[in-house]
Amino acid sequence: MIHYWVDVLHKALSDFLEFMDVGQILYWALFVVVSVAWLFKKHRKSGWAKIKESVFGSILEELLIGLAVASLIFMYFLFAAPYGLQLEAEGRTNSSGQSLQALTSENSQLKGQLADKDARLQTCSGQLTDAQKNVNDCLTQLGKANTAEPPKVTPFVVPTITDTKVAAHTKTIVVLTNKIITPIRSIISCQGDFVVVGATVANASSIMGGGAGWVGTRQYRIGIGSPAWTPTDPLILTVYYNEDDVGQCSISP
Repeated sequence: MIHYWVDVLHKALSDFLEFMDVGQILYWALFVVVSVAWLFKKHRKSGWAKIKESVFGSILEELLIGLAVASLIFMYFLFAAPYGLQLEAEGRTNSSGQSLQALTSENSQLKGQLADKDARLQTCSGQLTDAQKNVNDCLTQLGKANTAEPPKVTPFVVPTITDTKVAAHTKTIVVLTNKIITPIRSIISCQGDFVVVGATVANASSIMGGGAGWVGTRQYRIGIGSPAWTPTDPLILTVYYNEDDVGQCSISP
């Protein structure tokens, strides 16, 4: 309660000082009117000459009249201060309401912008997921395409003449491959007994050996350092044997 009346007094004093600073003409007009009225009432029986003499003769009365006028003005502002404080409070309330409304509107706009950005983010995330899936599919297909094909050999037996210098019979085997193989390290296996196996590469002008010899019963290792065994230059094997039939022969690459 005390705080309220202090605010009222402060409001009245501020308004009074502002009025005295801005409304000096009105103050002096009121001062003159009140002074004349007071002196006329006091000296009305003495006549106008006495009144005029009193206006210029009684300084103390003039000061008291000025103070009385100022007091009346101050009392007016004192009584008007509660209403002024109420108007200021309502103004602040309205301003706060407008600010709150503006903040609410701005908050709604921000929510809308956030929802729009979230939708665009979801769209971009979906596009990124699809792109990543496409990349993964491409990598998978590329990996399948670049998978190294295992070496594969295909032997073909061709008719040959008998070489009586080494053995009673010979069998020539042309072995095709799908890869370039070098150096050549292969093992020849036959169902029957044989004497030895000769090896060369088609279209080769010379052969650099790489070691040859028996590795087991009816198994013979051949070795060629160069040239390479390629799909266009097949490996040619000659199996020498003395029996009537050496049986089927196979080769490991």
